[in-house]
Amino acid sequence: MIDGFWLPAKDGDPRVFALMRRHYSFHLYTDGRRQRLGYRNRNLVVGPGEKMVLLTVNCDALFVWRKFKDKSGQKGINCAVFRNESPILSSLLIAEAEQLAWQRWPGERLYTYVNPRKIRSSNPGYCFKCAGWRQCGLTKSGLVVLEKREGIVVKRYIVYHRYGQSTILAVSFEEAWRIAGEYYEGVVQIVLQDTYVDIGKGDVE
Repeated sequence: MIDGFWLPAKDGDPRVFALMRRHYSFHLYTDGRRQRLGYRNRNLVVGPGEKMVLLTVNCDALFVWRKFKDKSGQKGINCAVFRNESPILSSLLIAEAEQLAWQRWPGERLYTYVNPRKIRSSNPGYCFKCAGWRQCGLTKSGLVVLEKREGIVVKRYIVYHRYGQSTILAVSFEEAWRIAGEYYEGVVQIVLQDTYVDIGKGDVE
């Protein structure tokens, strides 16, 4: 029995590559190496360093953690890719991926970049913020930097809507209503399920 959403995968897995091709950060090399059938690294999508590649059971979501020397000066474990084409709420997938990262790299800061020019949302990194991440800066090229540390508290809510009920994560009741309004039709009630979900073992900042 599978406990959770994510399964381990390997960089170079064609299923990983297929999802990565649809991520806005994907790029083709100008020398055409990815198109060469004899090029053995044509499906690799993660750079050098320590890495954790995760796929959902149905191969409709991808998450990549990477620990490397970031030229921007950011420290910690980088979410290099998150692509969700599944019906699962993104914040739930992120929260579970965090736990897997902290199991491997205990106590490490988690961070990611979002390019606001490449996404439709007017709130860059919204799904990460719903999982308790916070914006902590901008790079020189204009990328939004988000981070998460162990001990950030988020809450689990039950949303009752036109088609039944669903579970979401949010940092506040007001945020839960905003999330529910974006993802579900005919929301009639939102109920706090857990007093808190303590992501990690650190102190709340």
